[in-house]
Amino acid sequence: MDYIDSRFFNPFIGKNYEKGILGKKVLVIGEEFYCEENCKFRYLCANPNIRNSRPFDTTCEYYKKMKAADFGEIGIRLYKDPKSKVKLSDAPWLRLYEHCFDAPAYKNFSDFFAEYLHDNSIIKNPLIFWDMVAFSNYVQFMVPKSREDKKDICIDEVSWNNAFIDTIDQISPSPDLIIIWGINFKQYIQKLCCDVNEVEESKHWFYHININDEQEHKHSGEIYPVINCYHPCDRGNYFSKHREEFKYWLDKILC
Repeated sequence: MDYIDSRFFNPFIGKNYEKGILGKKVLVIGEEFYCEENCKFRYLCANPNIRNSRPFDTTCEYYKKMKAADFGEIGIRLYKDPKSKVKLSDAPWLRLYEHCFDAPAYKNFSDFFAEYLHDNSIIKNPLIFWDMVAFSNYVQFMVPKSREDKKDICIDEVSWNNAFIDTIDQISPSPDLIIIWGINFKQYIQKLCCDVNEVEESKHWFYHININDEQEHKHSGEIYPVINCYHPCDRGNYFSKHREEFKYWLDKILC
């Protein structure tokens, strides 16, 4: 089986996803999950040449000693039994709980929405925001964290569009809006674009994608609006510098 471009990660779905943001259901798509570097399998699980973390779903050194209860209410909601072992494929759920308070991308994004929604409780507890949305990443294997492990391999040289569409299939009801972080994969995602003029006119901020009938997905034929913001990790301060443009396009869809 060719694992390239097939979904591995199970998207996080917030408990208030259906209520959404200002009544709109939102799917957030980030870029990639980094392998924890103390895992002995990282040269296989996070190998950019192999691109397949599936064999390590239940044997990941980092997660195999953890239980659902270690991930608070999110872990219990996902696994039901507090003693259940956790799986690498559930990284969208697990990483949110682990990093939403301190990792720059998660925190900058939720802080932005705290301001946008005029809700300071989100700053104190970012999970309030994340429970309003669904979330996963575009790349569907664990990515090496260090530059030495990445060497000269370009993570964004492969399209994961089929996995991206399958991620949408996992979310019910369908999102009213998809927000995509960063520009590394726009050349692939924009191949699903209905009208390239939208891309050019919005300076790559906004467009609609069509889930092609030929791909035989659950939502084949459906059209989704997409906002492509700068990555909230905020390298080069691009996310910070373009907050007003982001607000402008959110207003177009949400208000």
